[in-house]
Amino acid sequence: MFANKMSGFTLVELLLVIGLIAILVSIAVPTAFNARHEARVANARQGVSDVATAVEHFFQEYGRLPDGNDADDIIESLAGEDSNDNPREIPFLNVMEVDDIDWKGEYYDPWDSEYLIYIDNGNSEDNSSAYDRIVGFEGFKVTNELAVVISKGSDRVLHTKDDLLSIPMPGKWVEK
Repeated sequence: MFANKMSGFTLVELLLVIGLIAILVSIAVPTAFNARHEARVANARQGVSDVATAVEHFFQEYGRLPDGNDADDIIESLAGEDSNDNPREIPFLNVMEVDDIDWKGEYYDPWDSEYLIYIDNGNSEDNSSAYDRIVGFEGFKVTNELAVVISKGSDRVLHTKDDLLSIPMPGKWVEK
């Protein structure tokens, strides 16, 4: 009385659906990775800009540039952690603690490399500006900047095309 009728999908229908899903995934995955990279670049640009702006605000407040021989010292002063250099302990730069990094005053870009900071404090032995001291850069004709801040970019190597600077780059990196 009852016909034994089996219902379900055929092999061709299943293969067609799997193929369409594979095509959609192959389109979506590269787009997601590119969006993540672009977000990191935007974050690094903002970080570079924030440090340069903090140096300018420090200069406006104290009439001098932060002391320090390296980026760690400068960031510590800008964050208000160095009472000798920043006696009012004003936080010109908001440095948040990151869970996966043992924070000791370092300020990292999205690729976990320290920002490089060149301060034009006039203390160089050869009276060079901050721009002259960025070794390997050709074509700087920039004036009236107190600091140059650099992120090494996603390859974590200085002097490559993905480096981000706090100033426009009128020149180009010189190959070493």
